[in-house]
Amino acid sequence: ALITLCFLAVPSPVGPAGSAAAAQARTVVVGGDRDYPPYEFIDRSGQPAGYNVDLTRAIAEVMGMKVEFRLGNWAEMRDALQAGRVDVLQGMSYSPERSGEVDFSVPHAVVNHAIFGRKDNPSVNSLEELKGKTVAVHRGGIMHDYLLRQGVGARLTLTDTPADALRLVASGKVEYAVVAIVPGMYMIRELKLTNLVPVVRNVATQRYCYAVDKGNAELLSRF
Repeated sequence: ALITLCFLAVPSPVGPAGSAAAAQARTVVVGGDRDYPPYEFIDRSGQPAGYNVDLTRAIAEVMGMKVEFRLGNWAEMRDALQAGRVDVLQGMSYSPERSGEVDFSVPHAVVNHAIFGRKDNPSVNSLEELKGKTVAVHRGGIMHDYLLRQGVGARLTLTDTPADALRLVASGKVEYAVVAIVPGMYMIRELKLTNLVPVVRNVATQRYCYAVDKGNAELLSRF
């Protein structure tokens, strides 16, 4: 995946100095996926780690913000943003449909998604060729949304994490998984899923951004 860091610009103060200072002093709760390496994940010592976490810490330092990380199940994190339990999601793929629910920053990365299968699987060359086949996909992830919207006709099995999707393929319970290429290759190595390969390396390219609840322009400007 191509990862592009954006330039960080300090916005001009808005409104009374007191309210601006109070906003800066408040701890911002940053949500993310607990199992989406190398972008964001809980490491072996139980701490938040990954590219998104490093980027958020760098932004917080530049902007003088206090941040608290809260990583968990991705579908639950999307609900937490809507419910106000987290203030911002540090890694969410943009889509026009999602932009009706949240406001996005400029992208900080571009994520390519791939089809993974076992080495002995019949070959496929596109998402359209998954029609009628069993396919594991991360619940609430951008490719779950995308496959439903495109009406591919695959028989979807929804999983809590991308790693679970790959495990289902490796064990022979489903035929394919659609997972971002960089996390997919990382998990194959870490989990020693030696019978899996990326069958098609790029079936969709998504812009990866910060996201806040609709209308929270002041917070979004700081990211």
